[in-house]
Amino acid sequence: MYGSGGTSKTFVWTTLLSRLRGQDKIVLVVASPGIASLLFLGSRTAHSRFKIQIDLHDELTCNITQQMKVAELVRKADLIIWDEAPMMHHRAFEVIDCTLRDLMQLDDAQATEKIFGGKTVVLGGDFRQILLVVPKGGREDIVRASLPRSHLWQHVTILRLHINMQIMETNSEEQQKFTKWMLNVGDGNLPPIVEEGVDLDWIKIPSHMRLLAEDCSLRRLIRTIYPHHRCHSGDAMYLMQHNILAPKNSDVDEVNNVILESLSEESHTYLSSNSLTPTEEGASVVAGVSMDSLYPVEFLDTLQFSGIANHELELKVGVPILLLRNLNQSIGLCNVTKLIVKRLG
Repeated sequence: MYGSGGTSKTFVWTTLLSRLRGQDKIVLVVASPGIASLLFLGSRTAHSRFKIQIDLHDELTCNITQQMKVAELVRKADLIIWDEAPMMHHRAFEVIDCTLRDLMQLDDAQATEKIFGGKTVVLGGDFRQILLVVPKGGREDIVRASLPRSHLWQHVTILRLHINMQIMETNSEEQQKFTKWMLNVGDGNLPPIVEEGVDLDWIKIPSHMRLLAEDCSLRRLIRTIYPHHRCHSGDAMYLMQHNILAPKNSDVDEVNNVILESLSEESHTYLSSNSLTPTEEGASVVAGVSMDSLYPVEFLDTLQFSGIANHELELKVGVPILLLRNLNQSIGLCNVTKLIVKRLG
C-alpha cells in the first residue's frame, strides 16, 4: 500500500483491523519505528514482535522457535500489517520470510515453498519519506539495502493511494500548493536549476516558502514557527502543531537554548555522572599508564553521542522533551515520544 503523507494509509489499516477483528480473526500489526507502532491497539515494532536480530546476515532466521507462544500466535494470524516498511533493511523481510516458512510447515506441508509461509502480509509506507539508515553508507548503499532490491519484491502487488484526504478537508490554497510542491520534490518532477556550477540534484525552493536572507536569523525562524510561544508553554496541542527540524544535534541545541532563554520559568540544570569502566580485568592500566589519567572525567563530559543526552541538560517546566528510550511501550513511552515537563525536582 503505497501513498504519500495524508492519503489515509492509517485509515485503511484501521478499517482492516476493525473488519477482521470483528470477525474474530487475528491481525498482527507491526511498524518499523517505535513511534508508528503506537497508532494501533496491540501494535508492536517489527523487531519486538518477530524477535528480529539487530545484526542481519544471509541465511538467518528470527529468534522464534516452534515451542514459543509467539510462534503459535503467528501461525494463527490471518493477516500481518507492516507499517512504514520502507524504513527497514530488505534482509529483515527475508529473515521473516524464512521464519514464517519454518513456522507454518506444522500446519501446511507446502509452506516452505510459499512466500511468507502462505501468510497474507500487507506492507505500507512511502518511499519519498525517510529510508533506512546505513551507517557511513552513501546513496548506492541505501538503495541496495532498500525493500525493492529484495528477491521478494517480485511477488509484491503494489496498490497506490493517490488522493490526499487531509488537503481535501482544508480550503487553504497555500497548503495545497505546498503539498503539490512536496510531491513533485519526492517524484523528481521539479525543473532542474540551469546555473553554472550548480549540481543537477539541487532544487530551488519558492521564495514564499523561505525566510528572506536579511531576516534569516535563528530568532526570526523561531518567531515564525512558534508565534506567541511564551503564552503556549505546556500547551500539548500547540506543541504538536509546530516543529523545527534540524540536520545536526548542535543546531538542535542552539534552537533549544534560544527558546529556553525566552521563557520566564525557573531553569534547572542536571549533570550526568560519567566514569570509565574497564571491559576486562587489568584493562585499567595500559603501558603502565592509568586509563583514568588518559581519559579524565572532564574529557568524558565533553563526549556527545546520538541517542544519549549531553552531559549538561537544562530544563524548565512546560517545555517539550523527547524520549530516547523504549521505557514502557504499552503506555506509550517509546523512543521519540514527545513529553511535557510538569515538575522538576
